[in-house]
Amino acid sequence: MDALLAFIISHERPYMLRHAVLQMLSQTVPVDVAVFAAGDSIQAITDLPALFRARDSRLITMTGENVSVHANSMRILEFAEQEGRRTGREYRIFAKIDDDDLYFARYIEDAAAHMKTGVNVSSCAAARVINNGTQAGIANLGSFSALDEARFGMPPTFVFDARALRVVRDRAKRAESTYLNAPACDRYWREWWLEDGMEARLRDSDQFWYHVHGGNMSTGHFYQGG
Repeated sequence: MDALLAFIISHERPYMLRHAVLQMLSQTVPVDVAVFAAGDSIQAITDLPALFRARDSRLITMTGENVSVHANSMRILEFAEQEGRRTGREYRIFAKIDDDDLYFARYIEDAAAHMKTGVNVSSCAAARVINNGTQAGIANLGSFSALDEARFGMPPTFVFDARALRVVRDRAKRAESTYLNAPACDRYWREWWLEDGMEARLRDSDQFWYHVHGGNMSTGHFYQGG
């Protein structure tokens, strides 16, 4: 059976991760949720599985040492696909979810509908940008060039099909490790998608709000609004 998979990479931010998971489990369409809880050491993430004691059958989790957005994403996607095959689920659409942003209930439904128009990669700007209680208007903070901006929205909104995932995996095999371990390595995904002729298009959405922040905030920093 074809299925949707939302995947979340979270680096030592359990309070945000739990909220992100609940957002995905509350979507208007069924979606499986794969979580990679990363830490700078295994000790830093020893207790994270306790977040998921009340397990949902749609939830797939793993923990591991932090490497990069790309490496962490590939690990959890491979693991989720293996788990899916055990239960007869074939994932055809993959949604990249950031742990600290706001995704409203119709987010996955709207993205899946856009994918049915024949695109390989779908993304959007932020309907709102929030920063410690203040709000700003629509923004696309994920572009690196005018050409890029015409096709891609913010990286936390990347939704792509199995063909686009194969392109990333194939190109990654030929890429240098320093390239893959860069902090913004998901910018290279879009370069590979364009070079390989993937159809990438922006979608209109009021279902995604971006959370501006600095660094990898501690719980205290987040709640004090510093």
